[in-house]
Amino acid sequence: MLSMSRVMAFVTFAAVAWFASELVKFELPEGMNAGKLSEVNAILAGIVAWRVAGVRQRIGYSAALGNGFTAMVAAVLTCLFFQSGYEMIMTSMRGRYDGPMDALVEMAKIYGEMALYLATPAVFITLLVGGCAAGYMVEWASRRWN
Repeated sequence: MLSMSRVMAFVTFAAVAWFASELVKFELPEGMNAGKLSEVNAILAGIVAWRVAGVRQRIGYSAALGNGFTAMVAAVLTCLFFQSGYEMIMTSMRGRYDGPMDALVEMAKIYGEMALYLATPAVFITLLVGGCAAGYMVEWASRRWN
């Protein structure tokens, strides 16, 4: 169901994910093409926040910070999963894997490598503060317009 808190969750978490993805682009290796990394991560984070943060409303402002943190962690894990899965599929199209288990093991390795790009202080603080602020905005929107 469409509500202003869900719309606010989509917009604010998508904005935080887009900004954090732009910071991650500085951490990528020299020749790596980021493509549509920021846009895809923003849409994925918005969808996850719609489902996670948008439904938890009217719980209080202090609990909203935890709600925002939880939604941001779920969004980061989802984005990492989709990005590593995409990379694994693109590599498998070139015939680099011996079988499906080899591809899944490599996907886990890619997942870990991509997670290391998030381990910089700028990206980590952006996700932490942005997620908590977005959770606060969702709570504010639910009290104001729902």
